[in-house]
Amino acid sequence: MKIVLGFVAIVCIVGGLDFTELSITGVGDMVADFLNGEERTLFLQEMLLDRNEPLLNRGSAAIYLGHDDSDNALQALVECACNDHEDSKILTCCGDAIAEIWDRNKNFDIDVILGQVTHATGQEIRNWLNSK
Repeated sequence: MKIVLGFVAIVCIVGGLDFTELSITGVGDMVADFLNGEERTLFLQEMLLDRNEPLLNRGSAAIYLGHDDSDNALQALVECACNDHEDSKILTCCGDAIAEIWDRNKNFDIDVILGQVTHATGQEIRNWLNSK
């Protein structure tokens, strides 16, 4: 768990956000309480897509979804990343998470995703992929 939390802090700093404190004491602790992956994914999806949630929680949810290889995790990230009215910091976190899933699995067409998401998210995905 500590390695994942350290990674979350690095991703957030690169994305221009500082979720370090929340990741260690907030969403990360809540995510660890779930017994199975489906429940955890559903919880994170709901948090990411709920515009009434604080940005820190939503950004952390996006980052944690980036560690999830399920179709539901990717679907939630893409849904959020297609919204032109979404906060730019959330779009950045979604882009990082989508790129991480693709980089790990390469089991979906990244060009299709790039054609659907906002410019900001697409740029973040490209930045991730170009850094590899």
